[in-house]
Amino acid sequence: MNNPMISVALVAKTLFAKDYFFIIANIVLSILCIYIIVISVRKNKSHKVVDSDRDIMFLSAAEINVLVNSVNSVPRGIVSTILDLYRRDYISIRHYTRPSKQKEDEIVNEYEFTLLKSDNELTPSEHYFLDYLFNGEDIVNTKQILRKMKTEESFTTNQGRWFDLVQSDLASRGFFDDKYKEQANKFFVIGGIVLVFGLATIASKYIIGLSTIFTSLGLVLVGLNNLLVKSDEGMKQFNYWNGYMNHIEQNQLDDYDLNDERYIIYAIALGLPMEKLTPLFEKAKSSGVHMNFLDVFMILNEQGGSVFDDKILKSFMDFSNTTTKEAIDTTQAAWRIFKN
Repeated sequence: MNNPMISVALVAKTLFAKDYFFIIANIVLSILCIYIIVISVRKNKSHKVVDSDRDIMFLSAAEINVLVNSVNSVPRGIVSTILDLYRRDYISIRHYTRPSKQKEDEIVNEYEFTLLKSDNELTPSEHYFLDYLFNGEDIVNTKQILRKMKTEESFTTNQGRWFDLVQSDLASRGFFDDKYKEQANKFFVIGGIVLVFGLATIASKYIIGLSTIFTSLGLVLVGLNNLLVKSDEGMKQFNYWNGYMNHIEQNQLDDYDLNDERYIIYAIALGLPMEKLTPLFEKAKSSGVHMNFLDVFMILNEQGGSVFDDKILKSFMDFSNTTTKEAIDTTQAAWRIFKN
């Protein structure tokens, strides 16, 4: 006959061993993830190239946007792409107003885009942008775009695919380091395994699993960042255009040829607010060169932001906030680049 006291002792010993296993395993896995994250971040920070003044490449507006700002300023990537296609005579832009249906005596700004041409001078991402914007039509307006954005899931999916193609354009130029991509894939595998273990720990009612879950997600985020780690050539281009952005903010522009319209388009692509862009635009206009896209972009709202910014953000992203002289709200944009 079994001794009841012995049975109770065995059960207690088993439970203690189980508790001990989950606690130790979660602590070890969390420390491992944190160690990998710290080492990876330090390694990425040390990856710099000083020489950035030779062999500078003029890219598409969206490439400049993503190269310097990554996912943080996607709306300005769209705005600058449209303005650059207008500058290069691929599309025309017509600004018009209509009465508001919601409020009496209120005027709504709208824009109409007409497709003029499409050729092999466009990057793959620019080709895709025109295809998903016009979708077989020759003319589309911002009211129609807003309706598509709200009713057609494929519209936001296509925005994500467009963003991927911009990254592919940069990758095809050799701007990303392949060895970091391999490292990112390893981080995804390790992070996935640790995440599953953390979820299993929570399912077994051990709260310590939360630490493992959070550190595994951190490892996955570092992996995503590693996909965008730049090669020496990419860092050279990044340093130059990031330096240009800093010089715009400091209004130190004597070293740049502002008669070259690409510099003005890139300034918009970099995501700077209107108060930082205005001195640049004034210097460009003083050169006597007429830039048609500035006539579109420089119509200002009551807060000193761009009406064109507002309308594109509303139509493509359904943003309700207006831009101001000091800021552009891009906090709602990042989710859609993963929706593909």
